[in-house]
Amino acid sequence: MNIRTRIILFFVPVLIAAILVTGMISFFTSRSGITRISMKLMAFKAEELRKYIESQWQLLLQYQFLDDPEFVDASRLAIQAFAQSLIRSDTELIAVFDSQAEPVVSTSPVELTEEDRRNIGDLYGEQMNGWIELGMQGRHRIGHAFFFEPFDWLCLLSEDSGVFYTEVRQMTIQTVIVLSVAMSISLVLLLLFSKYLTRPVYSIYRAMEDVISSKTLSKRVVVEYPDEIGGLAHQFNTMISELEDAYDHVKSLAVREASARKGLAQREIETLTVLGKAAEYRDPETGAHILRVGHYSRMLAKALEQSEHDQDLIYYASPLHDIGKLGIPDSILLKPGKLTSEEFELIKNHTLIAGDILRDAKSPYLQAGAIIALTHHECFDGSGYPRGLVGEEIPLFGRIVGLVDVFDALTSNRPYKKAWSVERALGLLDDERGKHFDPRIVELFLAREDEVRRTYEAHPDG
Repeated sequence: MNIRTRIILFFVPVLIAAILVTGMISFFTSRSGITRISMKLMAFKAEELRKYIESQWQLLLQYQFLDDPEFVDASRLAIQAFAQSLIRSDTELIAVFDSQAEPVVSTSPVELTEEDRRNIGDLYGEQMNGWIELGMQGRHRIGHAFFFEPFDWLCLLSEDSGVFYTEVRQMTIQTVIVLSVAMSISLVLLLLFSKYLTRPVYSIYRAMEDVISSKTLSKRVVVEYPDEIGGLAHQFNTMISELEDAYDHVKSLAVREASARKGLAQREIETLTVLGKAAEYRDPETGAHILRVGHYSRMLAKALEQSEHDQDLIYYASPLHDIGKLGIPDSILLKPGKLTSEEFELIKNHTLIAGDILRDAKSPYLQAGAIIALTHHECFDGSGYPRGLVGEEIPLFGRIVGLVDVFDALTSNRPYKKAWSVERALGLLDDERGKHFDPRIVELFLAREDEVRRTYEAHPDG
C-alpha cells in the first residue's frame, strides 16, 4: 500500500466526521436560536395583551362600569382591536375564552369541535400561564397562554406549528446542501492534496532508483528500505531545498488565510448593515438616516482621538441603535401623531429589547451595537432612560450616537413633523449642552459644521 492510499484512507473518515459534527452543531445552535427568538416574541405579545386587558379592567373598575353591559362590551371590542394589531400573519390567532370555552375575543373566526372545547377547558381548569401546544380547528398550534382572573378569561396567542417552524425546515434543507457541498469539495481537495504531497516523494524515490541503477558513485546514495520513505530518508542532502519550498508554501497559506479573514470581516459588516436596515423598515426613518448617523459618529470618534479600530467600530455598530424597535408594535411605532404617556413608556422599552437581542453576541461589532442601543437615550444630566445614567457613566459610544441621532432626527422629515434647518438643530444642541448632551461632544460637533453639512447633503433622504 503506497503513501497516497494511506493518507486518503486515514483522512477521509476524520474529515467527514469533522464536517458532520461541525455542521450539526451549527445547525442545532441556529435552530435553537430561531426557536427562542420566536418564543420570546410570542411571550412579548402575550404580555402586551395582558397589560392592555388589565388597563381595560382598571378603567371599568375606576368608573364603576363593571355592571354596565354596554361599557363591558365596549372594553371587549377595544381588546379585540388591540389583539388584531398584534397579528402579523393569516395563520396567527389570538383568542380569549370564558369558563364555557366560548370565544369572547378572537382575531379570526373560531369554530371549535368538542375535542377543541375539552382541550381549552383543560387549560382553563389549570389556569394555564406559559408556553402551550394544542390541537385546534384540526391543526396543531403552538403559542403562549395566560389566565386573566378579573375577567375570568383564558387568553391564547398561537401560531400554526407548520408556519412557526418554516425557518427551521428551510435551515434543515440548507444544512444538508451545505454539508454535501462541503464534503464533496473537501474530498476533491484531499485527493489533490494527497497527489500534491506524494508526487515529490515519488519523484525523489524514482530519482534515487535512477541513481542506484546508474551506479553513479559520486552521489553516494544508500538504499536501506524498499519503499518511498526509505528512499527519502537516505536523501538528507536534499532537505534544505525542500524546506525552502515548504516555507514558500506556508507563506502562501498565510496569505490565503489573511484574505479569508478579510472576507469574513466584510460579511460581518454586511450583516450589521442588514440588521440596521431591518430596524429602519419598521420605523418612519430612512436608510439614509443610518448612513448619516454612521458618518457623524465616526467623525466625532476621530475628533475625540479614538483609535482607527474604534472609529470603524462605532461606524459599523451605530446602525444598530434602534434595533430594539423590532419589538415595538406598529400601532405605536408608526403612529403619525403625538404618543400618549403610556405609549411613550412602552416605546422606551426598545433600548432594553435591543440589549436582550445583542447581549450574548461574541462579535465586537455586535457588542458595541448592544452598548449603543442600550445607552443612546441616556442624558448627560441623568434624566434619560432606561437607567438614568449621569455624565461619564454613559459609555462614550452611547453619548456620541445619542447626540447625532437627535441631530439627524431633527433635520429629517417625519410623518409627524417637517425637517428643521441645520442652523436650528445646531442651536438646540448648544442649548442642551450639559443637560441632554455631553458638553465636550457638543463643542466638537458644532466646530465641524462644514463637515456635518457635507455629510447631510451627500446622503439626502430618498
